[in-house]
Amino acid sequence: MNSEQIVNQPSINKIIIDLTPKLVFPTPEERDLKLGQLQEAAVLSMELHSTQTRKDAEPYINHIVRVTKRLTEEYGVTDADTIMAALLHDSVEDQSAGLAAKAGLPESRANALSYVAQRFGNRVSFLVENLSNEEIVGEMSDDEWNRIYAQHVRDIIEKDPDLLFIKLSDFSDNALRLSEVTDLNQRLKLSKKYLPTMQVFLDKIEGPNPFSGEVRVLVSKKLKTAISE
Repeated sequence: MNSEQIVNQPSINKIIIDLTPKLVFPTPEERDLKLGQLQEAAVLSMELHSTQTRKDAEPYINHIVRVTKRLTEEYGVTDADTIMAALLHDSVEDQSAGLAAKAGLPESRANALSYVAQRFGNRVSFLVENLSNEEIVGEMSDDEWNRIYAQHVRDIIEKDPDLLFIKLSDFSDNALRLSEVTDLNQRLKLSKKYLPTMQVFLDKIEGPNPFSGEVRVLVSKKLKTAISE
């Protein structure tokens, strides 16, 4: 792996530093609170995902950074709670034990979400909860899981505009990079998972949505290109 692919704590902090002048807060007290929470969310995300890797052995935190950067740099999101949720979007699904432990509680998603709400507020907890894929109990075929995944995406992007922003950024980092997957069997498996959901996003982007015209055109073009490949 190229060393340039590996991010570190300053990479996440830079996102927040660059974003800070764009954020608008109703009071100085709210500004201090939210900026402190953003820094805490960045540190927590690094800690939780520090030993986690993706299937190609890439440090998982790289994914978190790309999702957050796309959200702020391409989509123009400047809401502090939405950015915190992006930093923590996989924390409950993948690292619930670590979050629950911080609250001194047994491992469970409910306890993990309780800690997120305690530290970052109910809005962030709501977003992270909805971004987490369903827990799977027992065996399930790939086709069945793919249907559940697509329905989950369809449901949450209609529920809240911020869920659409974060989930699309997350999805884009996974589904629009399939050409980088060198294992052909794995690429085929991922294609079966992601292609139907690309159409779900495309339908949403081409209908009423919170994206600006320029961003809408860019996202639509990327999705159409991916579908046609």
